[in-house]
Amino acid sequence: MQAARTSSASEAAHPPSPPSYSSYVEVNEEKTMTTKKSTKRAGHVTFSPSVIARPSSSRVTVVEHPGVYVDALGRAVSVPAQSSFDGSDDAGATGAGAGGGELPTCVVAAGRERISKSGGNILNADNSRSDARDSSSSSSSSNTPGTSKAAAADLEAARRIAASLRAQVRRRRSDLKHRAAAAVDRSVSITRDGITVGAGDGGAFTKKGTTTGSSIKTKSHDSLADAYDALSLLSAGQGLDDAIRLIYSNLYELVLEPLIADHVLSFENGAGPPPTVKLHKSESRGVAAGGVGAGSRGMIYKLDWSKERASSGGAASDTTDPIATWSHVLDVMSSVLKFVKTHILLDRSDLCHMLGGHLFGKNAPSSPPASSINATASALLKAPSILSAQEASPLLDKMVRAMWDTCLPASSSLDVLAGLPDMADSISNRTASFEADLIDMELLLQDTSMVGGSAALSPLSVFASNYERRFGEKRRIFILSEGRDILLKGDYHNTTTVGVDVKPDQADSPLEFDETDDGMSVFALHKCSVSQVASNLMALCRQTMDDAVDPRSCAPSAANAALPPQLYRTARELLDLYRAIVPSAYGSEIASVPRTAAILHNDCVFFAHNCLTLGLEYKEKFPANTPRLRQLCTFVDLVPPFRELAERAMGSMIDRQKAQLYEVVGSRISILGDALRANESVVEWTDAETALTAGTYHLRHISQAAWRPVLSRDIYGRAMGNLVDTIFSLFLDQVMNAHDISEPASHYVGALFRNTTRTMVELFVDEGRSASGSSFTSRPSSYTDSAALKTARSSCNYWEKFTAVGEFMYMSLSDITAALGEGTFRSVSGPELSKLIVAAFDDSQKRTDLLRLLSPSENAV
Repeated sequence: MQAARTSSASEAAHPPSPPSYSSYVEVNEEKTMTTKKSTKRAGHVTFSPSVIARPSSSRVTVVEHPGVYVDALGRAVSVPAQSSFDGSDDAGATGAGAGGGELPTCVVAAGRERISKSGGNILNADNSRSDARDSSSSSSSSNTPGTSKAAAADLEAARRIAASLRAQVRRRRSDLKHRAAAAVDRSVSITRDGITVGAGDGGAFTKKGTTTGSSIKTKSHDSLADAYDALSLLSAGQGLDDAIRLIYSNLYELVLEPLIADHVLSFENGAGPPPTVKLHKSESRGVAAGGVGAGSRGMIYKLDWSKERASSGGAASDTTDPIATWSHVLDVMSSVLKFVKTHILLDRSDLCHMLGGHLFGKNAPSSPPASSINATASALLKAPSILSAQEASPLLDKMVRAMWDTCLPASSSLDVLAGLPDMADSISNRTASFEADLIDMELLLQDTSMVGGSAALSPLSVFASNYERRFGEKRRIFILSEGRDILLKGDYHNTTTVGVDVKPDQADSPLEFDETDDGMSVFALHKCSVSQVASNLMALCRQTMDDAVDPRSCAPSAANAALPPQLYRTARELLDLYRAIVPSAYGSEIASVPRTAAILHNDCVFFAHNCLTLGLEYKEKFPANTPRLRQLCTFVDLVPPFRELAERAMGSMIDRQKAQLYEVVGSRISILGDALRANESVVEWTDAETALTAGTYHLRHISQAAWRPVLSRDIYGRAMGNLVDTIFSLFLDQVMNAHDISEPASHYVGALFRNTTRTMVELFVDEGRSASGSSFTSRPSSYTDSAALKTARSSCNYWEKFTAVGEFMYMSLSDITAALGEGTFRSVSGPELSKLIVAAFDDSQKRTDLLRLLSPSENAV
């Protein structure tokens, strides 16, 4: 810092050059001076503009009051009395702040000492510094109490002045920043129909009241450049980034996104070819907008466009080339971005990098993950996801999804498979050209950090380079979506008949030989009803496998190399979709409605049966150039899950029906055993008949409305036999545990059991066989040779025991002894038969002999 002059004589001899500052605030020894007015607020002083002295080269400024002046930046400048200077000479500036040093704000009146704001240093009238402890040597009046108070008051005033100046600087910076942002906003107009870059406000950065000679030129490029520079300087780059972000937002929402959306909607709605966009560029001289420079003329640059749709009656996918239409979209985007780079960003690299970061992400992704798991997750989201190290790009996401929806064919016809390599080359070349344009415009940065210095790929080129794989993924997603629609939108209650009618086993004539039986019936699917949903899904699965083994799909070209494995995988996933969707979508009905549970059981059996042979059926059909598929093609691993699901669904329903039978039958015959000692009909006997009627009605309803039309003969017999055994066991428990059975009760129980067996046989009548005359159509008089009776005996575990106990009630001790030799009671254990004899017959020698015969010790001998 230049040393200050110490005497007025020397100051007069060598007058200092005028300072190069734009304004001064004068403070003399009496008070803080303002030329016109001063407004005091809490903690600061606001000065009117008249106090600011502006040096000018056209006139001489004479300083009337000597002393130290504080400029707008808070620097102290010593100016002698009667000094005159002009604004052209800055070399002789004196004072504490003239040398560029950082001196805190201080105020020194003429002939007095003042304490600086920092450190307690003293700045004398001649601008020399000394410590506060040595200040008594500079003036005799400084040691008085009045002088100390005055110094403190002057210091407080100086602090307030400095705070006010800093606030004015902040307001000024904020005002300039706002004017710069407004200038950018006025100069750039982006709408859905075009982009206009016009002459901005030429006086945006000019102080009010000044002449137009000092204003910014009205050329639009100069105005934008000044606005960009001001935003960069005033806010450390943040204001500039905000302005570019606003341009990006308007450009994306009003221009680029609608352009891509219109292209995609044309293919989705099938409304004909996508519209053709025609661009129109123009430039002219126009009137500048508002401000001091209103009326002056500047350049206006416009880029307008119009959309023309070709007349076509067919769908877009049938009449247009999707690669060509997408190339047109890329051409339009490239032209728009070139216009923006030239006339809005002014070909500045820093601005192009900012806009490119917003449009295409801060850092372009290098390469997609090679994991098939990630590829699967991406495909399930309808398009590959965009991975970015720093920030994802909504524009790139839209573009990749548009390529997924429009550039990939959904069918795998012969023409599509034949033209797939050419389509892949075409879209790869066009994408590379578009990315090269972006790199030239500095909107997309190349990443040379990879091995060998090769440029990293953007999501667009990643998609184009994997076009064939993406085609397989889209084909897979299309098939899975079709299967999902079948499962969710189809009526699950509609059924269709599948399988073959297999004759029941001839248990009574094992030596009978059927010449029509080729021995393959054991591998046949028994005739039953499955849901139309399952039938359609299996047909789609087989169609997918047919496409996988089609020679056109297995061609040795790169385009078709990944298609057969994708289709084979898709066929397996269709079956997994059934196990995932149907139990969840119809879970409540499967758990409560017998027919729905039976349909699910049959569907699972149907799928399991097909999975047993599906792999063997198609394994040998794959061409020789797919050896892995010929070795690994199998569906057998899906059989156990389907069988487990079938058993669980049907088993849960049978358990539910058993619980209902216990409520309907068991609660009414709970004391039947004690009532058998009565010699005449009692209420408990009537309740037992009512319970049997209710149980029979319940089983007949399940049979006719739910299971007989749906289940196969074998499964129906097992399921119905299980429920019949439940009723039999309830009655047998009461009779077998009775301590005393009277003769009338014996006749009652015998008649009840006989009627029960007659009723239950009807549940096992094969309606198809009875209609053809091979079995009875009404209640038969004898059940010995009927097929229904044979089915009932083989299906019910308690049938023989229940029949034997019913016959026991009509027998005498002699008849029982004879029946033992005939094997009538082979299903009844010795202790159970002994208990019945004791309860039904009085004590006699014949009963004792019979019980001795049935005793375990007698049998052992």
